[in-house]
Amino acid sequence: MNFDDLHEVEEVILQAGSYRACKTLWPLLLELGYTLRDDIFSINRAKKPPTPIWQTKTLVSVYIHFDDSEVYSLEDRWNSISLKYLLATQPRTGISMFTKHAADLAGRLSIPLVYKGNEVTQDRLNALFEAIADEVTEQIAEPGSEDLAIVIESTYPRYR
Repeated sequence: MNFDDLHEVEEVILQAGSYRACKTLWPLLLELGYTLRDDIFSINRAKKPPTPIWQTKTLVSVYIHFDDSEVYSLEDRWNSISLKYLLATQPRTGISMFTKHAADLAGRLSIPLVYKGNEVTQDRLNALFEAIADEVTEQIAEPGSEDLAIVIESTYPRYR
């Protein structure tokens, strides 16, 4: 099985044209509603309705990089941000919320959204993620469903 077909994680990149200071990024992320926990900024899904145990509680996770290394200190510099969305383990309703958060952050930083090497708009990203969700539903089960979670769980441990 090609595990990429499960679409557990979709990643959007914000690539700055130059190095920037983390001391200005951190307050912006907090202002936009992200929380910092265990060195990762994230936004969680709404608490109501309660999240089933097989679904992720995280809507978007933010990984900050300086070239190829992750950045964890306010004193560091950064030049790219990876926004991760766990498509398979939450309902489709999260797609539009994720793309809005991604576009808001990109807009505030004046950096384009890049998905799989291509610059995209919020609307295009939303359409791409919806198409992926359709594909996953057709081939396996609806994103966020217990059935899909069972299929994903059955693929571990993975040996490539």
